[in-house]
Amino acid sequence: MYDRNFPYEDMLEHATDFQSLFDVVDMANLQRRPFVTAKGYLGLGPEEIRPGDTVMVFAGAQMPIVCRDGIAGSVVVVGDSYLHGIMDGEIMDMKPDVRGVFVH
Repeated sequence: MYDRNFPYEDMLEHATDFQSLFDVVDMANLQRRPFVTAKGYLGLGPEEIRPGDTVMVFAGAQMPIVCRDGIAGSVVVVGDSYLHGIMDGEIMDMKPDVRGVFVH
């Protein structure tokens, strides 16, 4: 993260602050994996995410949920995710595919 307008010597003076920031980011992303959806959205999800999983946004949920097809038409929750571009309600402007989901 070198900026021409921020001299390297000044950067060294702030190295401990930068290291603290990187440490916090590393801790926040433990067991997380970056992914890209079929529509090109960049996300960060559970370490177990794999191709073919679906990112779902449930009404009232704080975060998108990564799901996977299960046995006999069931859906398995893999974990929560961050999906850039839909975290602040933007999904509602996209005419999403709305379906009922039954929880057993």
